Amino acid sequence: MKKTKNKAQYLLHGGLIGMVICIALFLFYIFAYFPILKNFSTSEKAQSMSLLLPTITGHSIPLLSGFFTRVDPLINPFCPRNQLNCALWQKDTTNCQNYWVMNETLGCCARLESIPEESCVQRVQTTAFFVLCAMLIFFYFGLGIFVGWLIYKKNNKHKKTNL
Repeated sequence: MKKTKNKAQYLLHGGLIGMVICIALFLFYIFAYFPILKNFSTSEKAQSMSLLLPTITGHSIPLLSGFFTRVDPLINPFCPRNQLNCALWQKDTTNCQNYWVMNETLGCCARLESIPEESCVQRVQTTAFFVLCAMLIFFYFGLGIFVGWLIYKKNNKHKKTNL
């Protein structure tokens, strides 16, 4: 007598397959797809199209998370602005209030800004990368559950018609 899978087994099996596919695609992009494009593609059009496939599968979102987390609303809650930075430097020091040395040259800083420390920004970016990776894996898990549910429905439909 043949043992049949119940619904939970189909769903869990589908979800796990979805997670494996997600991780396999990520490894493929990092170790095969991007290195091949880098070594063999010299045209500008091919390089601009290089993110098309990872974008379709959703894998470009964690890879580009460093650009997303550079914006102030994501950094400010986690990193205090305790480092001074000269946003507008000029060589002329007449009537200067903030003397500033840049590239070993004394000048005047017309606009001082407080910025967060780079190490803190890096931690936020790394955390965002891993959170987005986890979200992508869970999305593929959900997609796998959906496919498992469709297979379960299809198999049960055939069983009912064969009775």
